[in-house]
Amino acid sequence: MIVLNLTELESMGEGIEKGHGKCLTLGLGIGVLPYLWLLKDEVDCVTVVEINQDVIDLFEKHIRPQFRTAKKLEITHGDAFDYYNENFLNQFDYVYVDFWESSGDGLGLYTRLMKKKGYRTT
Repeated sequence: MIVLNLTELESMGEGIEKGHGKCLTLGLGIGVLPYLWLLKDEVDCVTVVEINQDVIDLFEKHIRPQFRTAKKLEITHGDAFDYYNENFLNQFDYVYVDFWESSGDGLGLYTRLMKKKGYRTT
């Protein structure tokens, strides 16, 4: 049984709402965001970049089979920092970054991400 933290789900609210067209999320978590995007008529497909192969394997074995959609979901095993550049990001209509575990590590990772050249925010 999967238990969702309501606070975490609420924190994704704006990202869920804004998702449209080709969506990208940096960080898979348990797959809530990709799933909710794929349920939206405005979303065509979802790409995920996830660094932890164990998370990908768990998702592929236990969670993805529960997705009831024909829309494309592509998961790439990789480091978000390697993909956070204009050439890659410009392929997508909406990008969501969620690869930190908590507020304890989030600020440092967010600051590192913002220092990368070629970033964009909306």
